[in-house]
Amino acid sequence: MTQYYYIAAKAPLKFGTFGERPSNLSKDGRLFFDTELDASSLYIEEVEKEFAPKHLRLPYIAEISINIAGSLDATSNPNVFEKKCANSLYEYVKDTMTRSYSVELYSALSSEEDLPIRKRREHVLSEITSPIQLLLADREYVKIVRDIVW
Repeated sequence: MTQYYYIAAKAPLKFGTFGERPSNLSKDGRLFFDTELDASSLYIEEVEKEFAPKHLRLPYIAEISINIAGSLDATSNPNVFEKKCANSLYEYVKDTMTRSYSVELYSALSSEEDLPIRKRREHVLSEITSPIQLLLADREYVKIVRDIVW
């Protein structure tokens, strides 16, 4: 079964590829990469509300896919690809939170997206000290809110 990852926000999300590091661009627009790690990235695409997991309450929702190699699965010993995916997601979340007070992350196996949440976490953005904290277990929900400035 396929593991799916989702992000939701109060403000519109950016879509496309995030985290790849091309070394060259051909005249016809093809990207070239020195290593598989350089090519590994996240692809983020819009999901219509009616097809999104019911646990996501914020209005702008996207599915996060992994390009080339890696995962966003929670693990105690992430490899270099998983670390890169986590870092790309962390940078994406930080960028999104410049426009949205909060974001939601959720992961579930195909056809299990609406089953009960197994694990729930809430963080203030400044509490996330490592991108690895964004790796998700199956049916895990994470809400992140922006730091409050008085």
